[in-house]
Amino acid sequence: MITIKNTHSDAHTLTRAIINSGVTPLIDLDGVLLDATHRQCTFTAVHVKQGLCQAADIGALNLVEYRKKCTPEHIAKDKALALLSMVHTLNACGIGYYVVTARVNCSSTAKLLKDKGINPLSCMARHSETDTRRDDHLKVDNLLAQFEPHELKNMVLIDDNLRNLKAVQAIGVRAIHVPFEGH
Repeated sequence: MITIKNTHSDAHTLTRAIINSGVTPLIDLDGVLLDATHRQCTFTAVHVKQGLCQAADIGALNLVEYRKKCTPEHIAKDKALALLSMVHTLNACGIGYYVVTARVNCSSTAKLLKDKGINPLSCMARHSETDTRRDDHLKVDNLLAQFEPHELKNMVLIDDNLRNLKAVQAIGVRAIHVPFEGH
């Protein structure tokens, strides 16, 4: 696993590496291409005391609170991060990529992707509000459902969550960590 920063310089370097290597990018949205921190709430020790989560969940996304803020108005306020320029270059070069996100695949997110120029081959996401799987399980399940093991070996997940990256490495996907301080 390598680690890069979410800067225009690293976006340019990563874009060149993808183009030259021929790997297929799998790109997370929140914390990588977009900043949605205005909608995020994570579990804290207070939530553990209230019985809303376990100690192991501290720092994890509180899906109940997050979903309350998944309105068209809130989603439209998600801001572009530097790595979004990578996607625009891949689009211009005709290089396909996939979005792999823990968001629900709703019409507001589809509109945001279109508005931000994110045109993936497909968007692997939660299919409903009732899907409460942890991000890493969701992403691995989606990848295993869509791709054969030999295809996964030529893919790289670009994600801000180390747990997601370690999970996909276990199924043969390469990993690039983009730390995001916004969580």
